This record gives sequence, C-alpha cells and structure tokens, in this order.
Amino acid sequence: MSPANIRECLSPANISEYLSPANIREYMSPANISGYLSPANISEYLSPANISEYLSPANIREYMSPANIREYMSPANISGYLSPANIRGYLSPANISEYMSPVNISEYLSPANISECLSPANISECLSPSNISEYMSPDNISECLSPANISECLSPDNISEYLSPANISGYLSPANISECLSPDNISGYLSPANISDSIVYT
Repeated sequence: MSPANIRECLSPANISEYLSPANIREYMSPANISGYLSPANISEYLSPANISEYLSPANIREYMSPANIREYMSPANISGYLSPANIRGYLSPANISEYMSPVNISEYLSPANISECLSPANISECLSPSNISEYMSPDNISECLSPANISECLSPDNISEYLSPANISGYLSPANISECLSPDNISGYLSPANISDSIVYT
C-alpha cells in the first residue's frame, strides 16, 4: 500500500463507488457480515502477527505521513466523501437498519471482538509516543483544523443539506423510530445471551 495506491484507493471516485448504497447493502448483508466476521476470520485478521504488521511504526508513518494526511483530508477529498448525495446514501434508513440489526450489533460487540480490539498490546501500539507525535504534529493539526477546512465542512450549504427537513424526517420518521425500538430489536439487544456475554466479559 504505497502512498500512490492509498491515494488511488481513497480517491473520491473510488470511495463513491465502494460506498454506493447498492455496494453497502451487498458488503454489509447479514450473509456477508457473518462470513467476514466469523470467529475464524476475526482470529485471522486480528491475530497478533497481523496487527503487528498492519500497525507497525513503519506502516503507520507511511500511511499517516503529513503529506498523505493532507491529501486524504484536503477540502476537495472531504467534500467528495461527504457530499450530500453520499451522506444520504450512507445514512439512508435502509442502510442504517441493516448495519444496526440485532445480529450485526451482537457480532461486532461480542466479548471476543472487544477484548481483541482493546487488548493491551494493541492499545500500546496505537498510542505509542512515536505514533501520537506523528498524528498530532503541528503541521497535521493546523492542516486538519485550518479555517479553510472548517469552513468547507461546516459551510451553510452542507449544514442545511445534512440537517434539512427531508433528511431529519427520514432519520427520525415514526417508521424508523418504531423499527429501532421495536420489541424484536429491543429483545435482540437485551436478550439473555447478549446480557450474559456482557457480564461474562466484564
């Protein structure tokens, strides 16, 4: 994953294609999620050897170099990833209910996954002094929080689009609220199996 490849993979055109509503529904379907996040695959992806490789200081420094951060987080790229059309696609009622289904939630937040992601070895690697100083360097901070970037992300047009009556009424419609808080969903989130998993983990 050279810087050129990273830029190609994360270009606005590719992001729009990868994260189109049709692709999201396909990638995040219950069948695919259970395949990607099966215990065997999770153990493989998040094995200590793989984590060490992905998050090695050399890789982190390359992916998160000031030049790459400025490229990924440039106003042009941000406005591409977070365009009103993309936001509507990512946060559509159908996608939200798919991602947040009881089956998906219980899989993502299982005790085994949580303990692996938050293991002392992973935390100490991610938050090592060298990584923190790279991410939080004055150049990176000033670029990410520059007046130009802030005004672009929070422009009146963008805010009015994200918070438009149509979007708000879509997210908070009676149908969505009743779906999220339906007896089936509540009983799924708070089922004895989920509760006992949480208690055992704690």
